[in-house]
Amino acid sequence: MLDTSKLEIFYPGKYTPEEQAAIDKLKADGTGAKTFSPEMGGDTLGPISRTWAQVYAMGYDRYNKIWYDAEYAQSMGFKDTPVRPGYVAAEFMAMLPRDVMGIGAAGAGDLVGDAYDQEVYYYKPIYPGDTLTFTNRVDDVYDATDPNGSTTRKLILNSSCDVYNQDGEKVARFHYRYPAFYIRSIDPDYVPETPHPFNRYLHPIHKYTEEDREQIKQWILAEKCREEVLYWEDVNVGDIPDQICEGPITQANMMLFHAVPLLENGNLRNYYERGHGPWGMFNPETGIDGNGLCTHIATANAAFYNFTSRNLGVRLVSNWMGPKGHIVKCAWRLVNDDENQVNHMPEDWYRPSYLLKVPFLKEAGRYCNIHGFCGDLGLMKGYISDKYIDENGDHMVELVCWGEDMEGNIWSENLFTVKLPSKEA
Repeated sequence: MLDTSKLEIFYPGKYTPEEQAAIDKLKADGTGAKTFSPEMGGDTLGPISRTWAQVYAMGYDRYNKIWYDAEYAQSMGFKDTPVRPGYVAAEFMAMLPRDVMGIGAAGAGDLVGDAYDQEVYYYKPIYPGDTLTFTNRVDDVYDATDPNGSTTRKLILNSSCDVYNQDGEKVARFHYRYPAFYIRSIDPDYVPETPHPFNRYLHPIHKYTEEDREQIKQWILAEKCREEVLYWEDVNVGDIPDQICEGPITQANMMLFHAVPLLENGNLRNYYERGHGPWGMFNPETGIDGNGLCTHIATANAAFYNFTSRNLGVRLVSNWMGPKGHIVKCAWRLVNDDENQVNHMPEDWYRPSYLLKVPFLKEAGRYCNIHGFCGDLGLMKGYISDKYIDENGDHMVELVCWGEDMEGNIWSENLFTVKLPSKEA
């Protein structure tokens, strides 16, 4: 427990000359260009490797041939197999120096219910062979410290990255909002304890029954990828896209997700379809499909990788939108899983929860309330929240997606915008 009487009181926007200089330097230095480097393996300087782009797609989405079949992709209006959204990633999370700003930690009861927030815009398809240049910058340092004074300085670092291909076309933009917390002792003899602010409290994992297992099997085997063209005119606000199901998610699943094809048999869907795989055995003691190396307990409560939310959402949307759809926006957010977590979503810091766009979730007061951990189910659901024609005459549909565990806890929220073909075009 922190002794707040020995901590400095911070106020929003009030900085020492050294602190202001650090903030100014971060903004000035947070610009520049770097050549494309894939998120998982492959070339380091481009061009984008077809093999590695397809291996990445295989980890999350091996059933959608738009990512693998060039002839099929060309028949649908692409010049080649498009690179699956998520493979091109700009991990630009700027940090301020702790020796100037203070110790990086949240005070008691100060932990915001927001672990990660990202928006990605895809302006044009990205293809194998493209060479990309990333231009990073820090757009803003927003001070959310309590105006009445607080022992915790709360900053939100807003950074972005524009991505250009070899022809100078802007193909993508990444925007990150990253919360940073600082405390500082005013007593030279007092060194505050600073436990890691995340995952101190872990929600109990559902004990799966044989009935649960049969239900999960049916959900998994029901998944289909739309092969016919979906037109904008045939979509209505309030439509529910087909859900997808993964898990209960284990470490093997997460390694598979991140393009380790040698762990193919760790995929539970493969087991149900083919009837084999070393991670397909039901453990009645833990209630989880998986051997001891992959269970929630044996992996020290391993959390879902941050991109699990985004990439499962991409799969749901890709299944739904058909082969001529194009994801133009992918936004997602996770929360912490902590006993001191406050300010659960809906948030009031810098944007409302996407889940407020779903009437039945809003009415029930459901929000993103846990972080996913090994042993949780990855049940991704969706809702069509809007459709419109934009200023360029493109036909757009907005979808809200969210991940649930077996008990209905929500472990992620996503917002997608998809451009669909029109019957009138």
